[in-house]
Amino acid sequence: MIKVPLTNGILKYITEIDKNRYMVSSVKLSKSVANRLRKNSKKKSSYASNKIEGNPLSEQQANDVIDADEHKHFLKPEQEVRNYFLALNYLEQQAKEKAPFSKELIFAVQKLVEKGASKEKIGLRGPTPPGVLFAVYDSQSGTPDYIPPEYCDIPELLDELVAYVNSTDDHPLSVTAWCGIDALSHGLEGLAADVRPDEKDIVQHELFCPLLPVVPFKDAEVDSLMETIADREHPLAMYLFTSDMKWAERVMSTQQFGGGCINEVCVHMMVKGVPFNGTGHSGMGAYHGEWGFREFTHPTTVLRGKTRLNLPLREHPYSGRTGDKKMKLLKLFEK
Repeated sequence: MIKVPLTNGILKYITEIDKNRYMVSSVKLSKSVANRLRKNSKKKSSYASNKIEGNPLSEQQANDVIDADEHKHFLKPEQEVRNYFLALNYLEQQAKEKAPFSKELIFAVQKLVEKGASKEKIGLRGPTPPGVLFAVYDSQSGTPDYIPPEYCDIPELLDELVAYVNSTDDHPLSVTAWCGIDALSHGLEGLAADVRPDEKDIVQHELFCPLLPVVPFKDAEVDSLMETIADREHPLAMYLFTSDMKWAERVMSTQQFGGGCINEVCVHMMVKGVPFNGTGHSGMGAYHGEWGFREFTHPTTVLRGKTRLNLPLREHPYSGRTGDKKMKLLKLFEK
């Protein structure tokens, strides 16, 4: 894990980024500018995704390779970057055509990513030769970190994956990846505009990426929108931007969420002396200071009794005249 101290200089840069992002979001981009932004985004993704896999090209070299004549002969590192870029182009086109997630889509992307590689790397691999362990090895110790399933199990596992993604909503990471590609077709990286409240894939999942779905609504529809939000899983945070403080306080007091702000974002997490927490699916418990201490500790109650004195009042029988007297005394203790 990389730890970086959050300095005032970094905070200033973050503030400037958010300010400029807001300014750009209100600008209607021409088609040529939007296309250039999408292409630059795919270039950076192609470079970064191959870099973490050990590709030696610099970002400028990766950009040059992507822009080069496709008939040119490319070295292996160059071909890797180009293949990834072509795969992103293909996914973007499939998203525009609303193509379903399928095994054929997986194979088509794999074929693009592995273009130019040996035949055994494209499609489903065959049986491993005797005495060979097909695995991902640790670069220092040489021990296998990951051993994939047997080749004969792959088709069935792929069918299960496709059925799972297409039949359930409990797969935020895969949905986020697909929505991230779809967002590119809206003209600006990270911004998905004109989203409907009933689009389950993008507005009903926790998005693990810098993607902002925008659901437009009219002022007269705001109460109905609040009812829609209340019917869904409770969010980690709620941010309201309004000059109507009475309405804001009503929303904050009737909605369920972990924490929130009015005319601000995220700042509530930095307030000392108050808990930061979710509710329901957005997280149980709380932390920060005393709240965090109480959350991760368990108070245990222990009562120490005496062995020399035992009141008959505590023992049976509780019937008859003796029992009636005991019950009267017990009722006195209750008062």
